[in-house]
Amino acid sequence: MIERLPLYKIDGVKRGFLRFFANNKIRLNASQRGHLVETCFDFLSSPSSSTAIRYYSLSILYKLSNKEKALKPELLEAIEDGLLRNRFTHGSSVLKIRKKLYQEIQHLG
Repeated sequence: MIERLPLYKIDGVKRGFLRFFANNKIRLNASQRGHLVETCFDFLSSPSSSTAIRYYSLSILYKLSNKEKALKPELLEAIEDGLLRNRFTHGSSVLKIRKKLYQEIQHLG
């Protein structure tokens, strides 16, 4: 399912799978996790991704960054880029994650 996620043409299908991953604890091996991370970053950076797909991708990446701390700076950079390119609305969820990432990255260093 993870490997096929970028291949789906219908946004509702992508959104449904992403919502499932964002809202449930699932066990992933390293290969699956890497593929999911790559796919979510691609969805975040794509101008054609819907708001919901970006939101769920962001949620998944944030959850994974709590286990893999090295993702935090990359995720923050993706958020900043998305805000600059108006890919995100300035909604509270994006800004809350952005603020958390700033704080968490400061504590890492």
